[in-house]
Amino acid sequence: MANMIDYLDWRGDLSFKADSLNPVDNLVFARLSYIDFSDALSGGETLKSLATRYLPSEEKVTPGVLLNEGTKELLEAAGLSKRFGSVILKNYESKLDLDRELQFSAMTFEIDDKTAYVVFRGTDDTLVGWKEDFNMSFMDVVPAQKEASRYLNGVLKKHNYKTVYVGGHSKGGNLAIYSAVHLNRKFKSRLIQVFNNDGPGFKQSIIDREEYQDVADRIVTLIPQSSIVGLLLESGNNYKVVQSTVKGIMQHEGLSWEVMGKDFVYLPKLRRDAVIIDRTTKGMLEKMSMEQREAFSTVLFDLITVNDSKTLTDIDKGGLGSFFKMSENFRRLDRETKKVIIETLSLFFDEGYKSFIQVTELNQWQGKFKKWREEVKGEIEGFWNKF
Repeated sequence: MANMIDYLDWRGDLSFKADSLNPVDNLVFARLSYIDFSDALSGGETLKSLATRYLPSEEKVTPGVLLNEGTKELLEAAGLSKRFGSVILKNYESKLDLDRELQFSAMTFEIDDKTAYVVFRGTDDTLVGWKEDFNMSFMDVVPAQKEASRYLNGVLKKHNYKTVYVGGHSKGGNLAIYSAVHLNRKFKSRLIQVFNNDGPGFKQSIIDREEYQDVADRIVTLIPQSSIVGLLLESGNNYKVVQSTVKGIMQHEGLSWEVMGKDFVYLPKLRRDAVIIDRTTKGMLEKMSMEQREAFSTVLFDLITVNDSKTLTDIDKGGLGSFFKMSENFRRLDRETKKVIIETLSLFFDEGYKSFIQVTELNQWQGKFKKWREEVKGEIEGFWNKF
């Protein structure tokens, strides 16, 4: 089946003036945002120019262990196309602060002098970025959300764009919504759509706020049929389900999303495994206090930060040595700290069992449970092999 690179082959010769931005264009921008464009010209540089400079260098088109595949091909297809080649990248920012547990990057893709797509990068290769994701489960506001609000207001104050799209993939989708919700009222009329590509949601108390409801009708949430990340927290159940060519958690990779024409291939509902994981995660979080969530997050990342690793790539390079080091770190934990990890995992599997029974026909549950367990095992093994 076709993906967004095929889409660029089909429609790359059609300018944005001839056909305005669509959901697939949105994902192209969101996926490109994972590339480190820090050496782009300060006044702005076209995607064609950036592609010409970046493509000969493997290092520049290698975002990290989870996003290496397809990045170079996407940049080439987009940058050398008529549709994206003349788009100008401006206002690139990237911040990493271990003390604040902050990972943030944003950029503006100027389609023409009146139209722009502001994109926020999702969780990248850095461990602190993944830690910040976990912090969303117990913090009202994480540092990256504050940065996103500052960035979007700053861009619209600096540039006189009449039409603005905002979006991102994974955590970037969450940041896009947060920035739109907290956009200065004098700029909100310029906001056309906010794209959340399989990004986590928010606490229900935030969704119920007037500021959120002001932009709710402009939010487009896209999740694959076995979504995990996009179902975290609450999204108001207002989402479209996209068909993917892969299974399980690897569906989070937007290059697996199936495209037809200038839109995605949509499905009527989520797969059963996604419903089970969603209910399991929500049930587990409901039973954990904010203090317990924070303690689990802290201990977990203390365990995986081995040999001074700062990124997933560092862990990957460590091979089996990284795995054994994590095991050794766990054995050295005191009894109470181990209890935090074990109780959380026990709660997760307990909720998983209950969720499975709830969504599965009782007279068939034994066989289906075995099949589901085998599928999950295969997906975990596939995910582990990515390292």
